[in-house]
Amino acid sequence: MAIEYTNRFGVTYYLRCGRTARDRPRYYFSRQTNESAVDNIPAGYMVRESINGVVSLAKERPELFRVEEIRAIESAVGRHPMHRNYRVAVSGDYIQVYQRVDLEAEEAINDIVRMGFASRSKGAALIASREQRARYTPVLRFGLADQSARRFCVQRTSYRGDGGWLPIGGLGPLPILAKLIIPTLGADAFFELF
Repeated sequence: MAIEYTNRFGVTYYLRCGRTARDRPRYYFSRQTNESAVDNIPAGYMVRESINGVVSLAKERPELFRVEEIRAIESAVGRHPMHRNYRVAVSGDYIQVYQRVDLEAEEAINDIVRMGFASRSKGAALIASREQRARYTPVLRFGLADQSARRFCVQRTSYRGDGGWLPIGGLGPLPILAKLIIPTLGADAFFELF
């Protein structure tokens, strides 16, 4: 049976295998299944879904971050007044905070209901649908700078020139950095950090 994976948008993908120019196997996910569908995940690999629902096959890597460190960021984001606009995910060597890039669902649905295009109950269904299909972009990331002392550095997205990342603050314990920096998300104070 072909390996299949359904992402957060409800789209099902099937693991397939092609060949490179050097005749090596190349694994990828596709919406269609056919004779190139794969029945087993190759050893040393795992299925991974990005924050925006992109499904891929990735090499298994040792976990860099402790569960409590990721939870500290998630907890700080959960206390933010606009917490529904943010998501937390590990990406490479960073714990990243992602911000929603489209209109907040409730604002859009309230406008639709106010204009008389939908009832309040249909509005709730529209909100749930928009929440599921929301897109996010990284705005803040925490990197492990000193593994033995578990001290972290913080960077925020730069909105000048070619973009990139700006270091903000110094090294410190993750819970303290999270409590100081995450409340500034979406406020003018966030853009003053550097």
